[in-house]
Amino acid sequence: MRASPGSSAFRASPGGSAFRASPGGSAFGASPGGSAFGASPGGSAFGASPGGSAFGASPGGSAFGASPGGSAFGASPGGSAFGASPGGNAFRASPGGNAFGASPGGNAFGASPGGAIRDS
Repeated sequence: MRASPGSSAFRASPGGSAFRASPGGSAFGASPGGSAFGASPGGSAFGASPGGSAFGASPGGSAFGASPGGSAFGASPGGSAFGASPGGNAFRASPGGNAFGASPGGNAFGASPGGAIRDS
């Protein structure tokens, strides 16, 4: 994994750290700002949280969760998962704290400023 601008990987640091509870789009950590795999607001992925979470029962474009705003596996705005759309999408190149997508906003595993993990 390569450290991208705005966040160290595997380090407890602000600005989107990986595997650490930290603000700014952290990955695998309970934190606000588009975290991935963490229960947190702001387009989190795989976490029960508002703001386009993926795989979590939450309002704001959750994927695989009973929630309004953001279908799963469908091109739709509001943090959809597996769909080309803005708002914390998962697995798609889009702005808003996406997970696994090349985009700004604390993405996880995506080439992007603000705590991205591993450049794509």
